[in-house]
Amino acid sequence: MSIDWDAFKAELSEKDKKTLEKMGQESDGGDFEEVPDGDYEVRVSRLELGTSKSSGNPTAYVNFDIIAGDYEGDVIYHTFSLGGNKAGFKLKKFVDFVMTLKSGVDFSYDNFKDENGEFDGYLLEKAIEDVFEAIGDNTEYAIEKSTNKGGYREIKVTQVFDSD
Repeated sequence: MSIDWDAFKAELSEKDKKTLEKMGQESDGGDFEEVPDGDYEVRVSRLELGTSKSSGNPTAYVNFDIIAGDYEGDVIYHTFSLGGNKAGFKLKKFVDFVMTLKSGVDFSYDNFKDENGEFDGYLLEKAIEDVFEAIGDNTEYAIEKSTNKGGYREIKVTQVFDSD
């Protein structure tokens, strides 16, 4: 199946176009410098469940648009692996993170159980969509981006601002 690049190009936002322009301006072969660990003011621009390309496991994707400071306009990309070894722990860590977004959506573990009381990923996916819709462009966050001892990135919401 071939990619319809004309349709792709038509869907590019102004921000996407600026990102592509930056690619040609990079001095080290086009690699982007990762936003360093630190505290940032952000909006969530992506919150969704998908599948890891490498493992095929369920994965949660979160993008944070930086809205102030030296890195304003940059994006912090974060993924939560939800499958494989310790899947229950990984899922709990993601659900706990989503709860810190304070969306106003009833987002609790009991809402992801089917009529038999078993976990239902479809219910989780619907709840994630509801959270993303609820926070929209009106909610801003202070986050702390850090790297743990194992070299893995961690994101912690430290404050929630309502920009209405």
